[in-house]
Amino acid sequence: MHPFGKRFGTLCLPTLLLLALLIPIHSRGQENPPPSPFLPNDTVVFVGGSNTVDSQFHGYLESHLTAAHRGLKLKFRTLAWEADTVYRQQRPLNFPSWEETLSKFENPVIIARFGRMESLDGLEKLGEFDKAYRTLLDIFAGHARSVILVSPFPFEPFPYLPAGELSRRNKNAEAYTETIARIANDLGFVSIDVFHPFLDRRDPPLTADGVNLTPAGHRAVAETIASRLGSTRKITPGPAPLRNLIIEKNRLWFRYWRPTNWAFLHGDRTHVPSSRDHRDFEIRWFPAETEQYLALIEAEEKRIHQMATQLHE
Repeated sequence: MHPFGKRFGTLCLPTLLLLALLIPIHSRGQENPPPSPFLPNDTVVFVGGSNTVDSQFHGYLESHLTAAHRGLKLKFRTLAWEADTVYRQQRPLNFPSWEETLSKFENPVIIARFGRMESLDGLEKLGEFDKAYRTLLDIFAGHARSVILVSPFPFEPFPYLPAGELSRRNKNAEAYTETIARIANDLGFVSIDVFHPFLDRRDPPLTADGVNLTPAGHRAVAETIASRLGSTRKITPGPAPLRNLIIEKNRLWFRYWRPTNWAFLHGDRTHVPSSRDHRDFEIRWFPAETEQYLALIEAEEKRIHQMATQLHE
């Protein structure tokens, strides 16, 4: 008897074909699209090191997620800092702690991108990395609705590296990627692998120097991350209007959250005359002026959400 005959009895061929078309794609051997981790009006917070800092000024990942979840009116804030690792996140004097900063957002979703520079310490430091990352994630989880862990992406060939250096570094980065996935599984977090999808990629390269992402690299990594978070939209590499608005909003946020003159704002220069009202030395004019950025950021976000609602798949 034909294999279908025993299971479906006397169903005719057209009926069987119709049933086949109605079977969801993921049940035909394709990966089931992941459920969205976001809720309406969520604030998505990015944390990590230099590449995460730089990514906000390219806007690819935020553009993907804004377009894919345009009905949710998501907000995005980058709290990444150059040279941040799971071991240390150095900040200026009197800068707010993680707890203080995250408490300003209502149940944020944190996307953490650590592990790449830490992997340079080698496999012998893997246990220390595991412990330090879990400690940092305890802080994040205490002030967030959910946490998403993104793996390192691979190191790429660079002419000034000695022969064999790259393979050793990527062997370490792969081990750190696997550790991050295990941490996520233990803690009930989502993990996203951007190591293996790019391990054998050579053209075009992701990085300018084996470490730091190029604009094309930011775009490629963003597409991989976004695809795991419910996005199928392709964001053009040129000056797309939505991405331009996002980049401008991120510049405003950067000036608000990380002013270059922090010492005069809340650091060790708040006592000097230029930090105070010339008519009344008791009045600090600088903090009030800085808070005006929030209205500018909110106005940009309204434009972003308006433009996103006009997008069509």
